[in-house]
Amino acid sequence: MFAEGTYFYIQDVVEADVSSIAWLPTIGIAVFVFMHNLGIVTLPYVLLGELFPANIKGIAVSLGTIYGSSLAFIVSKFFKPLANAWGEYTVFWIFGSVCVMGIIFVLLVLPETKGKSFAEIQAVLRKKSISEDVESKLACLAGN
Repeated sequence: MFAEGTYFYIQDVVEADVSSIAWLPTIGIAVFVFMHNLGIVTLPYVLLGELFPANIKGIAVSLGTIYGSSLAFIVSKFFKPLANAWGEYTVFWIFGSVCVMGIIFVLLVLPETKGKSFAEIQAVLRKKSISEDVESKLACLAGN
């Protein structure tokens, strides 16, 4: 996405000849689609399968699908108006930034579930939840 944005920046703002890198938008989108299907599209379903108990898994998957489809609709609906207002390069840089934030979220927030049973995963999630509750209560007490 950053390469895509840079291409359009060079083309639209710098107004340089981009004929030597005219292949970049096609390759950039192809790489994005490939990586998108390899990771971020499948990740929510893997997480839903590992983090939620069977009695709410159907609801969780349904809500996750609705949420993902809603975001896809918003991106599709507002791409052209934002590209017209801010330039295509800005929109692609925003997309790239969202991808980086997603990577940071996955690395820092999501628990590692490899080789763990469902009970172990739930125990890790409970510990995080309990520690966050204690921290928020302590913060409230300190503020009063």
